[in-house]
Formats: sequence, C-alpha cells, structure tokens
Amino acid sequence: MRRKPNFLIIGIIAIALAIASLTFVYEIYIRPSASIYATYIETYNDVISTDIDAVRIESINHKVVIKTSTDDKFHISYFQKADNSNVYGISKRVLTLKIIEPAENLDNLFYKSKRAIDTITISIPDGVRVSINNTTVSGSLDIIQVAAGAISASSINGSIDIQGGSTTAVQLSSNTGSIMVQDTQFSDLQVDCVAGSIEVSLTDSLADHRIDVDTTYGSLFINGEQHKDADGNIQSLYVAGDESAVRVRIRSTRSRIGLDSIEKKDDTKTGQ
Repeated sequence: MRRKPNFLIIGIIAIALAIASLTFVYEIYIRPSASIYATYIETYNDVISTDIDAVRIESINHKVVIKTSTDDKFHISYFQKADNSNVYGISKRVLTLKIIEPAENLDNLFYKSKRAIDTITISIPDGVRVSINNTTVSGSLDIIQVAAGAISASSINGSIDIQGGSTTAVQLSSNTGSIMVQDTQFSDLQVDCVAGSIEVSLTDSLADHRIDVDTTYGSLFINGEQHKDADGNIQSLYVAGDESAVRVRIRSTRSRIGLDSIEKKDDTKTGQ
C-alpha cells in the first residue's frame, strides 16, 4: 500500500526553511547595514547670517545641496561618525566644512536606510550673498534658487548642477562629471570639462553675451541644433558677441555641449 505524505512533517520542514532563509537574509544583508548606518550621527548647526561671507565644502563622495533658508540664519546639516576627523568651523567669516571619510552606501535589495548619510544640506538666508566653493571627487553639487556671490566648484566625476537664482562669477570644472547651469543670472561663466556633458541655459539672448566655446573632439549644439558653418560643415568652435558683454567661456576635450538661450524658449512656445 502506498503511504500517504505526512503533511505535518512537510509543513514543519517548510517553516524551518523559511525561518532559516529569513535569518540568513537578516544576518547577511539587514543587520550589518543597519548597524553601520546607526553609527552615523546627524549634526545640525545654525549660524547668524551676518557672521558669514563665504562657504567652503570639501568631500569625497557626498551630495551637497545648497538652497534658500526659510529664516534669517544659515542651517547646516550632515551625518558623521562619533570617531570622525571632519572639520567644521568659522574663521575670518568663512564657514568651512571638510568631510574626511567617504559616505558609505550599504543599501541593498533587502534594506534601504531612511537616513541620507551621504547628504550635506546648507540653507542660506534669502538676500544674503556669500561666495560658495565646493570641491569633491565623486560627489555632487546642487545649488537651487540661491542668490550667491561668486561660485566655484570642481569634481573628478561628480555632477554640478546650478538651477535658477543669481550669482556673480561662476567657475566650474570636472573631468567626467556632468555640468549644468540652468536659468541662472551671472556676470561671468567659465566651464572646463574633459569628457562630461555640459548644458548651459541662458536667461536671455545669445546676443547679450560674449560667447567663447571650444571642444576638441566633442560636439556643440546651439539652441538644440548642432553648430555648423555657412557651408553646413560641423563646427566645434563658436565665438561671438561683444567683448564687454556677459562672458560665457566653455572648454572641453570630448564633451557634448548644449548652449540654449531665450531664443530657443521662444521657438518652443511658438511651436506649441
């Protein structure tokens, strides 16, 4: 006679396997990540606006977000370990934040931390113009709707993104990271990039600027169209405008460069 399967034993084995699998996932993927994330302490600093003329940030792979404050104070927040060697301080009206250790990313399929330990957030009071200097290896910089003084930023392969707001002189450089300046008012813009993409969207006409763009092996697009000479030959050099106008200087080796102006926006509205 054929024996009937013992469903009780099968059930016990299935439960045991499920518990073993969950224990494995917890011990290998969840507990180590959660334990390391828990060693980071969130740090807050509030500074009176009249005490600061410049902000300098150095990091390895952090995301730096600079935005407008909701009150009349600077607000600085970031994560660090208790046994850190980071540098934070104010000297001669310069706020300096230097993050020595790289931010760890231990998120995985089974665990995702709600703590943004790789993010540095600086809020600047509206109407307070301070110079901004950011240096990173593979981190990113986002400046969002800020009225600033001079802005300088450099990276190896991190992205640099300035959106809206206004500033005086802007100097940006990267090796393979992307650079974007979108609808920002400035008096002088200089961009140097080896192979990352470059996108500049002007707030007014090309004729209002002294344009000096050159790429060795890259491509150049003006208002969405690849730059060509009168004979239809593709060009990688574009120089135009009065010497006394607002300067836009871009240099690259292999970048795709996009330079848009209000003319493109007007064409877009017309075509709608």
